[in-house]
Amino acid sequence: MAPRRIPNEMTYDDRRKEIRLTRFCVEADPLAAPLLPMTAAWLQDNETAREAQLAADDAEVRSDAFRWVANFHLDHEVRLFAADLEHDQVKNGTAPKKAQETTEFRQFFPVAPNVFVRLPLQDEASRVGAWLAGDSHPTLDGHRAGLKEWQGRSVEALAMTDASALVRGKSQVVRERHAESLTRSRDALWRALADLGEKNGMPRDWADGFFRQVSRAGAAAAGDETPGPTGPT
Repeated sequence: MAPRRIPNEMTYDDRRKEIRLTRFCVEADPLAAPLLPMTAAWLQDNETAREAQLAADDAEVRSDAFRWVANFHLDHEVRLFAADLEHDQVKNGTAPKKAQETTEFRQFFPVAPNVFVRLPLQDEASRVGAWLAGDSHPTLDGHRAGLKEWQGRSVEALAMTDASALVRGKSQVVRERHAESLTRSRDALWRALADLGEKNGMPRDWADGFFRQVSRAGAAAAGDETPGPTGPT
């Protein structure tokens, strides 16, 4: 029975275990050893595919980190601006409790500042960008440098997040292709072993023993509907 397929969801560590078991079994059997070159590229191919996943992991974590830092600092700059703007309303004669209800304040904060900074970063950055692109305002101008820096960094961080999603998608394609390639390579080795075993009078299941087998229950849990008999573990 041909070896089980390599499922797409199998980790690269588990794929490596499968590869090493087969390679060591082939190496250990003098009859099978001449077929070892058929497996020569398996480990390196696994590592190359793993690198694509690691690159995707790094891109995702890096974008998360840059987005968090940008969001934190943008929120801080917005709060500073809101506090000064509210103070200016009081200086101009507005009662403190009404300072956030003036037309001037609502021009920038249609919702309370503590609600504003909880907006999704994309929305917050977009609104701050609109402030900066608008007419000059004395209070805003005092905070323009900080707002501009962290609004820009927020936009960059959001772009990094979009880019990391593309890298993740590519790594998934690599993962699926590697699973298919390794499955085909294992099938080819099994056929070569089966032919060799038949020519040398070996038992019919001799070729099966060079591959990790799973029980029917274990295969069902892993999504493999065609498990072979239990063999080396």
